[in-house]
Amino acid sequence: MDNDNLLEEYYTQNARKLRRMVDRILRRFSGISQKDYDDFYSLANEVFTGALRRFDGTQSFEGFLYACLFNRIKTEFTKRNREKRKTDTQSVSLDTPVGDGESVLGDMLESDFNMEAELEKKEPDLQNTWIGQFLEELSGVQKKIVRMKLDGLTKADIMEQLHINEHTYSSNMKKIKNFDRSRVLHRHKEPELANVREGKLMNKVISQTAEKSKPKNYQVYAIIQRMYDYSIRLDHPLQRESEQWSNVMKGNLISDILQDNPIPPLVFAEQVIDGVVIIWAIDGKQRCSNVESFRRNGFRISKNVERYQIKYQTAARDLEGNIIFDDNGLPRYEVKECDIRGKCYADLPEKLQQNFNEYNFEVTQYLNCSNEDIEYHIRRYNASKPMSVAQKGITHLGEQYARIAKAIAGKPFFRDKGNYRISEFTNGTMDRVITESVMAINFPGDWKKKNEDICTYLKENAKVIHFNIFEEYIDRLDEVITQETAEMFNSRDSFLWFGLFRRFTRAGMEDECFIRFMKEFKDRLHGRKVGGVSFDDLNEKSTKDKNIVHQKMNLLESLMDEFLHITREETVEKFVVKNARLQSFIGEFNQSDIVKVIRVQPEKEQVKLAIQSLMVVSGKKGFSDREVQKILNAGAPGEEEMDDTLLYLAALSDWTLNVNNNSRLLEQGNLPALVGVVAYAYRNEIDDHICEEWLEKYVESFDTGGGVCGEIMEQLHKMISDLVHFAAYKRRRTA
Repeated sequence: MDNDNLLEEYYTQNARKLRRMVDRILRRFSGISQKDYDDFYSLANEVFTGALRRFDGTQSFEGFLYACLFNRIKTEFTKRNREKRKTDTQSVSLDTPVGDGESVLGDMLESDFNMEAELEKKEPDLQNTWIGQFLEELSGVQKKIVRMKLDGLTKADIMEQLHINEHTYSSNMKKIKNFDRSRVLHRHKEPELANVREGKLMNKVISQTAEKSKPKNYQVYAIIQRMYDYSIRLDHPLQRESEQWSNVMKGNLISDILQDNPIPPLVFAEQVIDGVVIIWAIDGKQRCSNVESFRRNGFRISKNVERYQIKYQTAARDLEGNIIFDDNGLPRYEVKECDIRGKCYADLPEKLQQNFNEYNFEVTQYLNCSNEDIEYHIRRYNASKPMSVAQKGITHLGEQYARIAKAIAGKPFFRDKGNYRISEFTNGTMDRVITESVMAINFPGDWKKKNEDICTYLKENAKVIHFNIFEEYIDRLDEVITQETAEMFNSRDSFLWFGLFRRFTRAGMEDECFIRFMKEFKDRLHGRKVGGVSFDDLNEKSTKDKNIVHQKMNLLESLMDEFLHITREETVEKFVVKNARLQSFIGEFNQSDIVKVIRVQPEKEQVKLAIQSLMVVSGKKGFSDREVQKILNAGAPGEEEMDDTLLYLAALSDWTLNVNNNSRLLEQGNLPALVGVVAYAYRNEIDDHICEEWLEKYVESFDTGGGVCGEIMEQLHKMISDLVHFAAYKRRRTA
């Protein structure tokens, strides 16, 4: 089903179907007013748009949308309840250093761009849309600053009420005004120069061509207008953020434009998606975003710009402002100079403003690009002025996962609570934090030292569920974290704490216990030696080599288990398979469709899950690593049991055809229990159609109801019980 059909299905009759789905979810919560319903209907529009973008067509859209809506609404209620408990005194801790120390006071001078005026002059019917979108992108501190400025408070009043110093205020104002956020307030402006406006590209369908690229020219004002109407897109998820340049670099760019100096060509890539042309900026995002920012008075030219005396020719005028003509009736011209230091666009002479708007950018535009072509070109064109390691790494993640990673990096946990510098949200560091954490949580055995290799691995092996699990952990920690322990989540160690939290969740304890351990670790346990080595000893090695990361993680787990009195089963480093028939069985097991969908990793887990599934079918009870190795040592069990296990596994593949493949129920640890429930259904002759319908509903219930992945037999008994009740219900309905 294409997007148009989905839009029609959910938005006919005043979005009746979407509203009913929201109503069904809200019935689970109490104390809801009519205003709350209106708020959540509005929120549902945002969720629907995101779900439509992320939906990959491998499962029911209705089930996928329901899960997305439930999780977002639940998060919103959690957020509201948390905010009710907060007191104003919690603002005291906001005075924290930001940036890399490279900026000077002159670089933080406020420009003539009046954000309050832009917000206030928006048409009334756009308030909830554009201003809401603008505010959504801001951190808690930044939202407070915006609201205070709209209320007419002065800079001094805001600093006093928020208990922040001038440096913190200026840094946050700089982030509020950056291109990616503030352009939403400008994108509906009409152009002042009609002769530079061209038709939109977004709705033009192109024909196939043998050309790979073609040269073009765009005037500055034409580029700005196309940015506002999204005919040219600067927001490809693999691109770096804006605000990468210093004020001196920005000033030199404007100086070159005003001198009419040639500038390296911009590089665009044309991609056709569902018949619609999208133009992505591949190389030149910083140039485009900075000319747009300067055009709306977003910054003043640095005092340290290299060439600041700009000569220009203009028609001579008399004292009354009239153009002076010579005896032949031609205008007389004169050469003037302008010192552009400290000036914004509005301060420039009219002629220089005109020269700026009419400056021609050369553009190389690649045609009919695939996602792989765009990834390649982004890496290639950023080789001369290198991206940071983190920024380059995410170009190997793929568009789908890059979008998800950037969305996660924008969560309030990172913006408002974690110990991250503001610059880390624009220089690619937060992208690295996200990908490292997803790796540490889901694939610790395959850890890679380089972020580029981590991103490549995730692109090839991860599923959306692995990012969803991480997001769930963030929300859980957000509920219980303290200010003291929040400081431990920084760009260096975050992946360790998220990876450790994954191991903690298997103990089934309250999340507050994990925070208690973190505090104890910070106060005392960091120096505690285990096996003759402490975390402090390992931390002297700043490397992210696989061996060091595993040592740190295992040491943290040992300290946590001891502090919280957690008992773990004995594990086996690597299973030894000597029997040829068992090797063949394990190979066939891991070639099945459902195992490929789940993407069981690493090799040890492939062996373990195959044998555990065989043990479930055989009626065995113990599933520890030691018991698995016993089966392997004993040689091949009965041929019939192995054949039955493969049969049930194949049936499970059929059962899951209409199931959300990103469901948490399809985590690899649940596979033996799922095979077991198929075995029960076959042995009790429950119709396949009933089983398929049951599993689809069970998955939806599991995901939206906060189902917990437990021990194999516990999970199996829950599923069998639910299946039996469902089958009985279906029999009564058809009797």
